[in-house]
Amino acid sequence: MRSYGTELTVRANATEHLLIGLSGGTTDATITDQLPALGITTGEHVLGVPEWTASISLKAHVQTDKLGDGFAQIDYNLVGPSSGTFDPTQVDYHRPATSCWD
Repeated sequence: MRSYGTELTVRANATEHLLIGLSGGTTDATITDQLPALGITTGEHVLGVPEWTASISLKAHVQTDKLGDGFAQIDYNLVGPSSGTFDPTQVDYHRPATSCWD
């Protein structure tokens, strides 16, 4: 197996109480040895490894007299397509990109 990629994360204070974060990455993970008994050929993508990922986050700091310091955070995450099986006839062969809020 061979795997390489890139990743970048940037965080910045938009205001005194608001932090914005952006991140993203790419991955190229492929099989380097053929395994005919399992139907795996050289050059296929490693299962479950997305081609790319990205996220954005907002974190607000809150200060109150009675409760002290606190924060609220929201994240939006994107995960690129991946493979779930080496068999192209199976439903899970191509996993589409997905996203979610945290």
